[in-house]
Amino acid sequence: MPTGWIRVQAVSGGILSVPGVDVELRDGQNQLIAAFATDENGDSAPVRVETPPRELSLQEQNQQLPYSEYNVYARAEGYLPVEILGVQAFEGQTGLTVLQMEPTDLLGTPQAQPQQVNIPEHHLIDPIGQPASVAPTEECPGRILNQVVIPEYITVHLGAPTEYAQNVTVTFKNYIKNVASSEIYPTWPEQALRANIICQISLALNRIYTEWYLSKGYSYQITNSTSYDQYFVYGRNIFENISNLVDELFSTYARKSGSVNPFYTEYCDGNTVWCAGLKQWGTVSLANQGYSALQILRYYYGNEIELVRSTNIAAIPQSYPGSSLSIGSTGQAVRTIQRQLNRIAQNYPSFGTLTVDGVYGSETANVVRNFQGQFSVNRDGIVGYNTWYAINYVYVAVKRLAELSGEGEAPNQDPVSNSTGSWPGNILSIGSTGNAVSRVQYWLDTVRGYISGLPLLAVDGIYGSNTAAAVRVFQTWAGLTADGVVGQATWNALYREFSSVILEEDTELGYVTQYPGTVLRVGSSGQAVRSVQFWLRIISGRYDIPTVAVDGKYGTATATAVQVFQSLFGLSADGAVGSITWNKLRQIFVTVALSLVQGASYPGTYPGYALRRGSTGTAVREMQYYLYVLSLYYPSIPPVSYDGIFGAATQQAVIAFQTLIGLIADGVVGSATWSALYAAYVRIITVEGASRSGDSPALTGELEEQKEGEDVLRLQESLQFISQFYQTVQNPISPEEVWVQPVIPEPNDAYDIPGEYGEYTANAVASFQATFGLPVTGRLDEQTRKAVMAIFDAANAEDIYGEQDTVIAGEYPGVVLGKGAHGPLVSNLQQQTNRTAAELCGVSYAAQDGVFRLQTEHTVKQVQDSSGLPVSGAVTRDTWAVLQHCANHAETQNCSACCVPAEKERK
Repeated sequence: MPTGWIRVQAVSGGILSVPGVDVELRDGQNQLIAAFATDENGDSAPVRVETPPRELSLQEQNQQLPYSEYNVYARAEGYLPVEILGVQAFEGQTGLTVLQMEPTDLLGTPQAQPQQVNIPEHHLIDPIGQPASVAPTEECPGRILNQVVIPEYITVHLGAPTEYAQNVTVTFKNYIKNVASSEIYPTWPEQALRANIICQISLALNRIYTEWYLSKGYSYQITNSTSYDQYFVYGRNIFENISNLVDELFSTYARKSGSVNPFYTEYCDGNTVWCAGLKQWGTVSLANQGYSALQILRYYYGNEIELVRSTNIAAIPQSYPGSSLSIGSTGQAVRTIQRQLNRIAQNYPSFGTLTVDGVYGSETANVVRNFQGQFSVNRDGIVGYNTWYAINYVYVAVKRLAELSGEGEAPNQDPVSNSTGSWPGNILSIGSTGNAVSRVQYWLDTVRGYISGLPLLAVDGIYGSNTAAAVRVFQTWAGLTADGVVGQATWNALYREFSSVILEEDTELGYVTQYPGTVLRVGSSGQAVRSVQFWLRIISGRYDIPTVAVDGKYGTATATAVQVFQSLFGLSADGAVGSITWNKLRQIFVTVALSLVQGASYPGTYPGYALRRGSTGTAVREMQYYLYVLSLYYPSIPPVSYDGIFGAATQQAVIAFQTLIGLIADGVVGSATWSALYAAYVRIITVEGASRSGDSPALTGELEEQKEGEDVLRLQESLQFISQFYQTVQNPISPEEVWVQPVIPEPNDAYDIPGEYGEYTANAVASFQATFGLPVTGRLDEQTRKAVMAIFDAANAEDIYGEQDTVIAGEYPGVVLGKGAHGPLVSNLQQQTNRTAAELCGVSYAAQDGVFRLQTEHTVKQVQDSSGLPVSGAVTRDTWAVLQHCANHAETQNCSACCVPAEKERK
């Protein structure tokens, strides 16, 4: 009977070894094949298992499984059980199964359910009836990187772009190993394997280089949907020969001669699915004929194809020195490897430690061999290209596990964070400018969390009074003369403190993330839990909340701290973190971390006095931060620094905000402006509250007949929207024009011209007043204005279109769709926008959930902008027709030139 081997590694947090894990290996009939425990390095010896004959995996038309399937069950004290079902074994091949062991809570909470991975049939057996990849129509202009990057990590969306699915972040090498093990057989000839692996690398690097998904508003680089990208099975086993090839090839990609970008290497299996690019089964035939990997690629893509190896590997401390290191080598490269191996040995003590002397002796060679054996690299004791980058990958990984956001490497981003620390030779004081000032500001901002009283600084390279004040605070803390001037002594002291901080932790606030999509409660674990715990820990420094350990395990201590937080901020105190609690935690964390409030006061609390030009202090900083966040979303609001000084720039931003929402634009932040500003900020950071339809039109002043302008139009739109819910409220303008600035030359028989307060608008106001028990005047007085805005907001929460459960594809539904709409009509709309987005640069995907949210509005606006329609985000008859037109074309051809209104085409 033919045989292969299955080997097991147990890790925690992606890289830390877990010794003593009890493992059972069983066959498909649940018969025990072997029972064993992982050694001190979390590893096991290979177990011999029976397999089908190798020949089956080399026959294109074979319908039998060319591999056998086994199940792995793992248990260890202090960790969740793991079950991996369907582990694949081929004749003559060693398969590696990595057990991701998640710690359990150790405080006596109930045992969680086992983690279970079901490995589906191999993609060559079950291709799901879809091509392995689809080529983009073009590289989207303005959305490409300025250089090719081999990423340390890649984030994969486990589904189509339109599906709600988990995002997982894995090392780039492990991603390629997984894809290759999922899409091709490890028994194929080596040159066929190489050609396919290079295709998979090039396709992924093209997605990264073109920022294909980032440009459409997503936070991941690639999906595992074969309709869009390539096959990735989270948690599956990989094969050692494929793993070794990827270690060699992971920074090699294909490009066309004379170009820079990785070539989009479209491919398919060539048996059940056909495409214009590489045929995976065809590579086997070509390799058997003696073709090399490069010749195979040129056979399918043309003779202009060349292979490039990049050294631009992100987040790796130092690039490969260019030649192998072995016994007798000396120098800085040897020191680098010795230092990194010593750090890795903190997590793998059996490797042994080294004297960092820059001399490659037998002791260094032995530690290198131990490392190579653990991480499946050729065990020769020599640091060649593969071993160098394997050490770098593991080194970076273990450093990031040691602390919440990692131990950190000294940054080297010019000019701000350049860590040379060399004294520039000239004293810095008020009026100084340039890179040296930027470094001082950056260093001060970095150590701010460790030195009480240091103000928040804008890193702008301009030495102003705020920078001088911060320098004085630091000088007092460091025992230096507090003159606010940076001489050599102050420079050196500040740099020493900065260096010690960055070696302890990463202090960037970029750790803040979006809600993970599932409720966190006792028993949960992972990075999202770490975020919650980190936020609680920072918040507890300002509010009376229990301090919790940041360990990624949601135990009773975390639940108690969450309950206290919820009670403190008026939330339902159930100890679980849903979307509302998550958003509030994030908001309060940012408020505390940026020192936006003093003492135990609450964010958003009006200080009790108006803020105007010349004002200073924490309340000004808090207000500036809200303006800063809003400026990211509203181009009319200029960005400001939140430095606590109310200057001309802040005044202009306040005026822009007041103008935007219809307040008196005086540049003074009184209670009304403060409340509106904080409310707008909260809406932004909570992503519009999921099902809200957005801001109600801001109505100001009193209106009556003969008035005209934007204020009248806002009133008409509000009444039109409300009339959809209350039959006794009349609609003053055409139902075809909800939330759209219309161009109508003449009024029709039943409506006013939009923006003009005529008879029908007065009648509509009177009908609203009668419906809600107000004095019936037909004028918009203060009482009626407030009532209109309140009813508009209340109506936004309703399901406008939910009762329409039948949709005729392609037919205009007879109602304008806008933010807040729900139901099948919106699902149909999202299907059309996504068929367009799959082909058209500059158009984002929208989640196909049947809810018209901000994301759907954004997509609609992009289509409207590309097709010459008013960019309103609301779907009127014209927009519906364009979307249907584009969606129909996208199914059959490149849509980049077809997305224009049908009327324009006919002309």
